[in-house]
Amino acid sequence: ESLVNGTGLTLDLADAGSIDALFEDIKQAGHEPLVLVNNAGIARDNIVLRMKDEEWDEVINTNLSSLFRLTKKSLRAMTKARWGRVINLT
Repeated sequence: ESLVNGTGLTLDLADAGSIDALFEDIKQAGHEPLVLVNNAGIARDNIVLRMKDEEWDEVINTNLSSLFRLTKKSLRAMTKARWGRVINLT
């Protein structure tokens, strides 16, 4: 699938290596990310006393850590181009 013209991609946001591979693919295709839409989010509805550590980690990794990693990887190209947009949906 082409990485040009606003193509959406799916990846494992809990895996930092998956994010690194995505940006390597983008770079090898000769493109730079100038617009990033962070739209991932999960919920593990449970009271704190019943919530498992693994459930908490899944929520934090998907909703917060992935947003940080993707934004950080995108900012270099945006800064270099002196233009860019990061859109965070919650």
